[in-house]
Amino acid sequence: MIRRCEFRYGAQKLATASEYTATTVIPAPEPGSNIRCMIPGDSQPTKALLAAAATDPVPAGAAAQLRNCSVVYWHDLTKWRVVTSDRVQGAAAVVVALSPSGRYSLTCRLSVGQVDPVVSKFQPTIKPVLNQPRRVLDQYFPSYGGTCPPRVCAGYFHRDGGRVDSTITRIRLKAENGRTHDIPVKDGWFALAWADATSNPTARPLTVTEYGKSGETLRTFQTRDW
Repeated sequence: MIRRCEFRYGAQKLATASEYTATTVIPAPEPGSNIRCMIPGDSQPTKALLAAAATDPVPAGAAAQLRNCSVVYWHDLTKWRVVTSDRVQGAAAVVVALSPSGRYSLTCRLSVGQVDPVVSKFQPTIKPVLNQPRRVLDQYFPSYGGTCPPRVCAGYFHRDGGRVDSTITRIRLKAENGRTHDIPVKDGWFALAWADATSNPTARPLTVTEYGKSGETLRTFQTRDW
């Protein structure tokens, strides 16, 4: 898939694929490059695969996560390696994975039903690891969120994932009600999926603390109260 994209190098060729069955691949290693191409899905999920994903839509195991992400991306990702993941059991998950060569990464979002409407709208994207900017988390972190539907999860749902400075080994989110959620950071990669049950309907602001390898506090900041 990635070789095809590198060969096309920016050509917009969707063939007969819809935006929901094509993956955007950014092949260029140059920092700040906007070159990208769209690869039509070449691995249409079988009925058995769809049934397995429907039975366990937000699995805990890496193999099952890659199986479900293959359904989302319409590409066989089962040989990729899950670096880290996070999930709200029975509701949603975020999976960060690397290609077999380690040259490319993806952040896959899984959900049950409409817990996270953005999941059904986002364009699955694969990015090169080389020269991929490391994020500096700010007041807009996490990037996505919304109110959980009844009977699916409680409170406000937070979702994010990506790459930060490798000196960070753990990130802690603390809601106004005092509830916390710790995110392990593995070689700079993190995944976040958290539903905070709180009396505040927006569950904002959050206090975010970044920790180093020895457990020392590197930085603490507050997110915006939306």
